[in-house]
Amino acid sequence: MMQHTENIATNFFNYFRESQYGQNLKTKIRFGIYKPAEMANEEYTKILGVDTNNLNHMPLCRGIASAFCKNNEYLPIHTEVLKDANLLHDIGEAFSKDEIKGFKTKEGEKKEIAGYQFILDKFAKEKNIHLQDYNYLKYLADNVIYNTNTLIGRAFNTIERIGYLRTGLTAFDKSQDTSYDQKFRANLEWLTLNVVYQEITPLIIRTHGYPAVGNYLQENKKRISNVFDSLNVNEISKLYLTLESEKNKLPTDLSRKDYVSVDHFQKSKYDWKNFAR
Repeated sequence: MMQHTENIATNFFNYFRESQYGQNLKTKIRFGIYKPAEMANEEYTKILGVDTNNLNHMPLCRGIASAFCKNNEYLPIHTEVLKDANLLHDIGEAFSKDEIKGFKTKEGEKKEIAGYQFILDKFAKEKNIHLQDYNYLKYLADNVIYNTNTLIGRAFNTIERIGYLRTGLTAFDKSQDTSYDQKFRANLEWLTLNVVYQEITPLIIRTHGYPAVGNYLQENKKRISNVFDSLNVNEISKLYLTLESEKNKLPTDLSRKDYVSVDHFQKSKYDWKNFAR
């Protein structure tokens, strides 16, 4: 593992944040497909939290990484690398749109990687950073952020999965608030569905290698069980088909369901019940 360089990731993030690219990213939201068109981004972020802001999401993830590493009793060298990677991991999204799991494409990831590299080269030239610092920031992209085949990259991916589940559970909590209209509450349940069916089973598997994952799942055991006991997956899954129909300019047939999400949800529910008992 490459040696962590003190403050270089923070300096890089601050440089990016003040640039036109960072300011542009600050106007974007995550989980945008679930936001009603008439709702302002600021209101959406106020409801679901800072994780839905594309720029501010990164410092939040740095905090999640810090807690993750503490729970796993990682050495400082591993902790600092994972904190730095989380602080910088969405810089490339200034050059592509945010795509959640299930909607991500290889082309989108290529744009993100190229975007990160572009900003890094610009930062290195304008701030005349040392080659050691440049290599470290490039290492974060090549071996951690965009590489799940390394041990440190897999740990980063696990932290990212916890972050997704965290927001999914927040969305479910908010979906129970009857002060919001029914359409928005259904969208929040849809967000929850898409998160839990993609994240629960992988996170259960990773409890064996990461004590922090087991701790997080146990701390949120009641909330997660409530999701599986409460969601009407057959109804919510129709929302995905509505989106697909709109995207492809086809008539929406609400008598159909997204059977992939239904099947995956049921498998996740089975895995969760076995884990939680």
